[in-house]
Amino acid sequence: MASTARMTRSPQAFPTPARAPATTPFRSAEEAWLWTMAALVARRDGAPGCAPE
Repeated sequence: MASTARMTRSPQAFPTPARAPATTPFRSAEEAWLWTMAALVARRDGAPGCAPE
């Protein structure tokens, strides 16, 4: 007869996630849309974005 022991994991198996920096939500859908369009235009025009230096 086979044993049905439960598998348990140590706390180190599940590291805590890093804290994200504080963010500010958009005040409206219009503001979010305008920000997105500006970011897309900048990317199209060759802005480096988040590329490492």
